[in-house]
Amino acid sequence: MFLLALEWGGSTYRWDSAVVLGLFCGSAGLLVVFLAWEYRSGDEAMIPLPMVRRKVIASSCLAMAFAAANMLTTSYYMAIYFQADRGVLPMLSGVYLLPTILSQMVFGILSGILGKNLSIQIRPMLTSFSRSAGFLPPLHHRRHNNRIHRQRLAKHT
Repeated sequence: MFLLALEWGGSTYRWDSAVVLGLFCGSAGLLVVFLAWEYRSGDEAMIPLPMVRRKVIASSCLAMAFAAANMLTTSYYMAIYFQADRGVLPMLSGVYLLPTILSQMVFGILSGILGKNLSIQIRPMLTSFSRSAGFLPPLHHRRHNNRIHRQRLAKHT
């Protein structure tokens, strides 16, 4: 509901419309119901609240959320960068992102295998390394001829 309100607000509906405000209120109400259910479930909850209250757990979850947001944002905008600034086609933009995606997959698998056999203090380090490991091609700032780029795009559309 919350993401739908953010998506529709300002584009499909006005921000002060009943639909968008209702979606925000509904998502806030469901969050309250979810937290009450988790509190009522105690140690059997999906996300045990006493565990989340620990500063180490809360700060590491927040750090991993920022790392994941950074990774997703970078992968999204790198494709746009390759197409807009370097003047490559969308398919070649995906090919340029393959080293990043494949290295994250390899290091994710390796950290899972190594984390099974190592102490619990090393597992978060391996996880964060696997999330941030990415090998991008060198980002040389190169302007392309706009006329040639427009002709290339017109030919492939």
